[in-house]
Amino acid sequence: MRRSRKWIFTLAAICLFFFCGQYLPEEPLKSKAMAVGFGIDLTDKESVSVHLQILTGSGSKQQSGSNTQVISAEGATLGEAAYKISRDTGLAVSLTHCNVVVLGESLLKSTSVYAVLNYLICNGYLSDNACIVSCKGSAYDLLSSPIGFGDNASVYMREIIGMYDRFGDITGKKLREFIVDYHRTGQANWLPFVTREKIPKETPPSSGGESGGSSEEENYLFEMNRVAVLVKNRFIGVWEAPGALAVNCLLNKISKGQLETIGEHGEKINWYVLKNDCKLSYDRDKMTVKANLKIQALVKEIVDYSADNAHVDRLFVTEREERRFESDLADVITSFYAEMQRKDADVFGFKEGFLSHCRMDVKDVPLSDIGLEVNVKLTQT
Repeated sequence: MRRSRKWIFTLAAICLFFFCGQYLPEEPLKSKAMAVGFGIDLTDKESVSVHLQILTGSGSKQQSGSNTQVISAEGATLGEAAYKISRDTGLAVSLTHCNVVVLGESLLKSTSVYAVLNYLICNGYLSDNACIVSCKGSAYDLLSSPIGFGDNASVYMREIIGMYDRFGDITGKKLREFIVDYHRTGQANWLPFVTREKIPKETPPSSGGESGGSSEEENYLFEMNRVAVLVKNRFIGVWEAPGALAVNCLLNKISKGQLETIGEHGEKINWYVLKNDCKLSYDRDKMTVKANLKIQALVKEIVDYSADNAHVDRLFVTEREERRFESDLADVITSFYAEMQRKDADVFGFKEGFLSHCRMDVKDVPLSDIGLEVNVKLTQT
């Protein structure tokens, strides 16, 4: 009897929903500017320029994606710039599906990075899980770039970074992670740094055998294996792929990573990294951090460029080559940390670690006084 009543109430609720749903006020999708990418630049007038990559029925040939268009506006604040976009287009801006935030180089090198991002997350404009990247040049140029592979720049970047997996030297950072890292003891932060690489795209000749106009159309690929480092609101610099690899090894989980080492006879050994696991321990007496890094990997390919036959007929490595893998990776991490020590940029959060694990307040201690020991253990699969 109770089960029958349950089904009766369920069916009644469904019928009521369908009957009354048609009378609920709704805003048609065509009246909204559905943004998939959000870009911010700092202008010469100290105002902000906001760029939204919105979904449209048909896009511009000069811009990224066949179904998107980048619309821009300037304002003293982000809210004012976004309002101007709504006013000029006659569409209500919707950031529900916006998962990528791009900071232009002008904003990255200013002292307003945290204020801008904190405004976004405090006012609920964006999901705190949105990916955040910085770029060379303007955010507008990056978002409006015609993409060689992929639909549009925002989706392309999101697919490269991945929602869960991280590659060996490609980092990913979410909006909430940036805000949390800013409030750590060291107040150091890092962001993926994106650059564009131009690639030619040939246009096929017409059926009459004559060239159909221009023989090439410019498309772009994105290089995303660099990291930009900041301390508080101060821009420190940009580091190449080894820096991104060091950040991923100690702070993130690597999946589908690629690493290269040199064999005993000069061969290049390509490794496929399946996963990593890093445990940090803190020695308050020696003021040293010990990083025990476990890497699970398999040999993908061994190539000898000095030989006639480039591909070596073996997929195993010697014990000496395994130890070289471990020492080379440890050297990459320690070298990057040495550069961070010179800049006093605590990107790994060691000062926060001493506070939480050892109850030591080392906020005013120079990073050069905190040592790092890296022990890498390779496990072949």
